[in-house]
Amino acid sequence: MKTNLLWALLLTGGMTLLQGCASNNSSAISDADDTADVEAGVWQEDEAGAEDTLVEAEAASDAVTEDEPVAEPVMASDASGPGDGDWEWDAMAEGTDMSGDEMMAVMMEFASPGEHHEHLNHFVGDWNIKSTMWVTPESGEAMEMEGKAHVRSILGGRYLTEDVSMGEGMQEFQGFCLTGFDKRTDKYFYEWADTWGTGTMRGEGECDGSGKVFTYYASYDMPGMGVTEYKSIITIVNPRMHIFEMFTKGEDGDYWQNMELVYTRQ
Repeated sequence: MKTNLLWALLLTGGMTLLQGCASNNSSAISDADDTADVEAGVWQEDEAGAEDTLVEAEAASDAVTEDEPVAEPVMASDASGPGDGDWEWDAMAEGTDMSGDEMMAVMMEFASPGEHHEHLNHFVGDWNIKSTMWVTPESGEAMEMEGKAHVRSILGGRYLTEDVSMGEGMQEFQGFCLTGFDKRTDKYFYEWADTWGTGTMRGEGECDGSGKVFTYYASYDMPGMGVTEYKSIITIVNPRMHIFEMFTKGEDGDYWQNMELVYTRQ
């Protein structure tokens, strides 16, 4: 049980992903100011100023990207080289059924952020975190902690970085998460690392049509526990709140909820 507890804490900072609101009564949502924002994981228009907070979130994202200018991919036809400048793309396309121009167009498309990257803009900013964790499926008593997260948009809006600080005393730790959308695989992904380990955990997933519910799947080989499979669901409730839920796959093949993190914008 102690190992399970450490593992639950190890995963506390996961996204984002990353990264629908499930059960266990969402006990981490206890503040009266936030309770009205949550209604079965459904998008809520925040009457207290959702439009203002959304503008602030977008402004924060723009500020980061403006401070970190990123050079756009340079087309070979714009560079110096033999002939008309397309010789590099022609060479890359050799042996394929594409011309140099077609190869260049494909590479430029995969290098450019798109609609799915825009869905991640919600997460940019500074957040307070309230976490609730259950060590086993039968656990009636939950462990609660609080923390903070700082999320930045980097490399021209292609990725997010999240710095997390959770707990205090013996339970204190820091975590880091890289989140993005890979056009090659057509999937969202996250890569998580923290001070309680020397490896990383990677998850991949998708979002629903609204761009407000993200579902990730991952597996991790935890010393003493073997390979365990996980499912994470992130639900954007409104511009100033989202909920991260993690589920562990049991021996019977069913997932049980071991964690809930409620993020509220600072």
